[in-house]
Parts: sequence; structure tokens; C-alpha cells
Amino acid sequence: MSEIHPRPRLYLYILTSFTISFLLARIVTSIKPDLRLISSGYHIPHFWLGLAMLAIGGWIGINYTGERIDRLSAIIFGAGGGLVGDEVGLLLTLGNYDATITYTIVVGFLILTSGLILVNRFRTEITEEIAQAVKNRVFLSFTLAFTIILVGFLLESTNLLVTELALALILLLIILLLLHFLLSRIITYPKMTN
Repeated sequence: MSEIHPRPRLYLYILTSFTISFLLARIVTSIKPDLRLISSGYHIPHFWLGLAMLAIGGWIGINYTGERIDRLSAIIFGAGGGLVGDEVGLLLTLGNYDATITYTIVVGFLILTSGLILVNRFRTEITEEIAQAVKNRVFLSFTLAFTIILVGFLLESTNLLVTELALALILLLIILLLLHFLLSRIITYPKMTN
């Protein structure tokens, strides 16, 4: 049976190469908008190159071991993702390369991925901090006030994005409130004296 070797943390390589390839693709297409890869009279978008790089980087990462190979596959994989991300607006709008939704999706992806990496890396500290905060009565007051404010925004808003964000935050705050009440049943607070 073969040994299982721990892999180095490759997320930094993937995110960095993703961001660099996305930015380079945007810069090159802004400077030279007529630059095209044409084969047999067909324009081949760099989306296909990105898909090929995703497949190759993933295949190398799965089939070969070693720190240098892992890093190389992570860089290829991330760069391919950046090229695919660059074409997202074109694919979603069926032809508008300069669609602003591309930036929204790529920035959202980077924020979400970075947040998940940080939560994964510091999960013990985050869990301890949340447990301490949830036990606090000031936290309860803040959570209730913030929930009421979000409900007000929800009732007044006609924007779908604001509505969805408010509903997601309200759900999170309700979960935190329930967690507070569950912990308050287990933990007794000291009585305040004047």
C-alpha cells in the first residue's frame, strides 16, 4: 500500500495565479482588442485555453506527487481558472466581453474563496471567539438591534440583491440568537449588584 503524503497548502498559488491570469487577460485585451487566436478561420476564445489548463493542472495534481509538481499543478490550475473567469461575462451575456458582471463574479469568487481559506485556517480561534461572543449579553442586544434594522431595510427595498443579502444576514442573526439562548440555558450569568 502506498503512503499518504500531506500536500502543501496550495490555495495561495491557485488564488495568485488566478488573479494574475485574469488581470493579464484583461490588460492584454484592453491594449490589443484585435488580438485573436484563429485556427482554420475560427476564433478560439481563451476560455478554451483556460479549460485545457484547468484539466491539465488538475490531472497533474492528481497523478503526480512532489512539492514542486503540486505547486506547478496549482499554478496551472489557477491560471486556467483566471482565463475562464475572464470570459464569464462573454458567456453569460452571449457576446458582451466587457460586461460588468465579469468583475462582480470574479471579485465575489475571490472574496468567498479567501474567506473560506481564512475560516479553514483559523477555525479553532474563530470557534472560540464566537462561543465567547454568543455568551455575552451585549452581543444579544447588538444582534437584536441589527436584526431589526435589517428587517427595516428588507421591508423598504425593491432591489433584489439588497433583499437577498438582508434575508441571508437575518437568517444568520437568527441562528446566532438561537445559539445564544441555547448557551444561556447551559451557562448561568452572575447576578449584577448595585
